[in-house]
Formats: sequence, C-alpha cells, structure tokens
Amino acid sequence: MFGVRHAHLCRGGWASGGLFGELVVDDVSKRLVEIFFATTAMKKENGVKDPKVKPREVKKLGVLGGTFNPIHLAHLRLAEEMREALSLERVLLVPAGDPPLKRAGIAPAAQRLEMVRRACAGNPALEVCDLELRRSGPSYSVDTLAELRAQLPEAELWFIVGADTLADLESWREPTRLFTLAHF
Repeated sequence: MFGVRHAHLCRGGWASGGLFGELVVDDVSKRLVEIFFATTAMKKENGVKDPKVKPREVKKLGVLGGTFNPIHLAHLRLAEEMREALSLERVLLVPAGDPPLKRAGIAPAAQRLEMVRRACAGNPALEVCDLELRRSGPSYSVDTLAELRAQLPEAELWFIVGADTLADLESWREPTRLFTLAHF
C-alpha cells in the first residue's frame, strides 16, 4: 500500500547503467545524497530511535511529492526539517508517476522511484510511497491526498511543498481542495 521502506544504507552507489539505464546523475547530487546517508548513519549510531509506526497507526504524517528528477539533499532536508518542526511521525515521499506540469526531460518513473528508495534508505522516518506510480493517468496531488485521506481517516496529514511550488499552486488541479485534505 505505501511502497517499500528500507532499513539499510544503500551501499551499491550510483550507476550510469543497469537499474538506472542511461540516466546520468550529476556528481553534486551524488555527493549530497552520500552526505545524507552518512548523516543518517551517524544519527542511528548516536541513538536516534526508529519510530516503528505502522502506516495505519500514524497520527501525524507528512506528504512530500515531486518528480524527484533527481532527488537531492534539499528534498531530504526539507522532509527532515518539517518532520522535526511539526513533530511528524513519518514523511511519505511520493514520486510523481506522470507529472502533468513536467513532462519533458524527466527520467522514467521507475528510475525516479528507485532513486528515492535509495535516498531514503537508512532513515526510518522517511517512507517511499509509490501510490502515484501505481495509478494510471496524470499524477495530481489532490488525487493522492484524497486517497491517503481515505486510507488514513484519523491521521493528521501535512502536505509539504517548497516555496517554488507555492508560487505555481494556482495552476494545479483543484488547488483549493488541497487545503481541505491536508494542512500546509
């Protein structure tokens, strides 16, 4: 239902072939994700606890969607900062399956999903959600939030967006409905 959570660091590294096909991830993005992995490992070594909350038991849940083309440190930092600031138990990272506003020049959805899985590996507070990849047609945040709201009626959902996204919110599908489905 919510994708796969990983409990180990990805030690396979980044590749330009195989799983990622011909996808090229720039050196800066690779280094930023490696730094995040190292920071996450240090937190675990220093006693940061795994909340071990099952999705249906979560009371406060963050939702961070995006194309994640590629995922980078700013995405991960935003998720962690909002989790801490809002006392969220978990943050779902939801890669867009078919982003209606960004169709040109993006990696295939399966590759972006795998990048997000690797980036979240080792951090039990970040959970990958493949909901938009399993749904056919364009990926609209309003549909994703409505589905999460139906699956988790008691949860307090927080929709996490960057400042760049807020500027374009009016161009989204049913933007006012987003505010009825989740906190911002």
